[in-house]
Amino acid sequence: MGNDPRGYYHSLGVSHEASIEQIKKTYRALAKIYHPDINDDPKAAERFRVISEAYDTLIDPELRKKYDETNTVSEQDAAPPEPKAKVNPVHCSSCAKPTAQPRFLVFRSVVSYIFATQTNPTSGIFCSQCAKKKALRASAISALFGWWGVPWGPINTIKEVIRNSLGGERSPEIDEKLMWQNAVAFLERGDYLLSASIATKLINSTDKGISSAASELLDLLRAQGVEPRSIKQNWRFSFPNFASQIAMVSFLPGVVAASIYLDSAQNNQISTFSSGNSAGSDNEPVIVNQCVDMPTNGEVLSEMGSKLEASHKITVENGSKGDAIVKIKDSLSRNTVAAFYVAEKSKASFDNIPDGSYVVQFANGTKLNSTCDGFLDGTYSQFEGHQKLSTQYDSTSIYTQELVFTLFPALNGNIDIDTIKAADF
Repeated sequence: MGNDPRGYYHSLGVSHEASIEQIKKTYRALAKIYHPDINDDPKAAERFRVISEAYDTLIDPELRKKYDETNTVSEQDAAPPEPKAKVNPVHCSSCAKPTAQPRFLVFRSVVSYIFATQTNPTSGIFCSQCAKKKALRASAISALFGWWGVPWGPINTIKEVIRNSLGGERSPEIDEKLMWQNAVAFLERGDYLLSASIATKLINSTDKGISSAASELLDLLRAQGVEPRSIKQNWRFSFPNFASQIAMVSFLPGVVAASIYLDSAQNNQISTFSSGNSAGSDNEPVIVNQCVDMPTNGEVLSEMGSKLEASHKITVENGSKGDAIVKIKDSLSRNTVAAFYVAEKSKASFDNIPDGSYVVQFANGTKLNSTCDGFLDGTYSQFEGHQKLSTQYDSTSIYTQELVFTLFPALNGNIDIDTIKAADF
């Protein structure tokens, strides 16, 4: 190995056998990194002076030969020590760790005070993991406190949460400068592979200076046998992260809307039947049926089994305010044997009931649901006790039973009624 008394070869990062062309190429790359017009670090000028002095000597064949033949160098002529690494890698503002792919981001949270809405920015240089945390925190604040301002609260809340979930507000130009700083910093620390890998992502930079310098740096490192690798992309769009923020901001208004709806539905319910009291109120609102194909009085809505030669009959007189649906259920299995419709102020019967023990239920209302088998504003009740039906025979006749029920309070009536849940109907 040849002599390097003033560290010229070391300063340029070339071997003693490097050609003039290699020295020129290396110098151009380093000049684009350390030239004072490009690098405003206080020590950049000194570093540029050192590599320029080395270049001027090694590019001249006579001066280079004389330099190579020098065995020692006097203390007076000795070159000053090379400046130590002066460019620091970019660190995350949150976790304070160096990050190869930093981004300068702004996340905004929204806080409302009825008639005032305030948007608060949180900015910094972040790694991908800390950026996600900052975005979630800003969106959570907006989800809790951003909705309540008129009129800008909901508008700004939705806008900022969507922007946060998509990665926040960024500037690609600033991000490229941060990455270039990292490329230089890792080069000075001897991490040539990472430096080259970062440089590959900057070749197509919109900043022509960075693009050109990155290309020169890659040529320099490849000349020394360093082949860059692809860097893991940590900034890809994450659908789970996006969905979690949208769900979070939708949760609170969803709960409020559901609460309002349930409260409204409860307040709009109309009691159409009450045992021992008047059937309704004269101030009931007009309700439009949701059922498209309205059933007729006595129409069978469901029936289990075929027509019997001898069967029992149940008749219902609907004197209540509102239509009625009557269900006949097996008292043991609770399976519905039949269901039929009884219009308001009308009477209807079902006469195909086999022997057995039954419970009779009914629903009253004025607003049939879309399937026409229940009421949106209904009350649900059941006649107390089990109704036992049994066919009697003698030598000449068959005797079946008919049960008659009235759906309004009857003087001296002897049938009690229990209120049931809609789910049990």
